[in-house]
Amino acid sequence: MKYFKPAILSIFIMFFVSNSFADKTKTALSIEYLELTKTKQVFETTIDTYVNQLNAKNPQLDKSQLRAFFDLYMGWGVLKDPAIKIISNSFSESELKGINEFFKSENGRALADKSPHISMEISKLISGNLNKAFSEMRKNSSEKSE
Repeated sequence: MKYFKPAILSIFIMFFVSNSFADKTKTALSIEYLELTKTKQVFETTIDTYVNQLNAKNPQLDKSQLRAFFDLYMGWGVLKDPAIKIISNSFSESELKGINEFFKSENGRALADKSPHISMEISKLISGNLNKAFSEMRKNSSEKSE
C-alpha cells in the first residue's frame, strides 16, 4: 500500500508527459501541413480577391483600410492557431505524416502551388453568385412592394 500512491502518481506523470509530447508532435505536423499546403497564401489570396472585388464595385473605398479590416477578422495572424487546432483535431499523427509526405511529392507540390489560384477563382465564383442572388432578391422585393 505504501508504494501504491507513488506508483499511481508515476503512471499519471508518464501519461501526462507522453500525451503532451504527442500533442507537440501533432502540432508540429499540423504546422508543417499548413506550410506545405500554402494555407497562408490561400488566405492572403482570398482576402486580396475580396478587397479587389469590393474596391471595383465601390472605388471610393480605401483598399488599405479594406485589407486591414479583412486582416483583422480573416488574416493569418488571427486564423493560424485555430487552423492548427482544426488540422490537429482532424487527423491522427500517422495520417498527418502521410499527408505531409504527399505534399512533399511532385503531385502534392503541384496541388499546393495551384491551390491559391484555385481558391481565388472559387472566391470570385462565389462572390459573383452572391451578387446575382442579392440582385435577384432586391428585384423580387421591389416587385412585391409595387
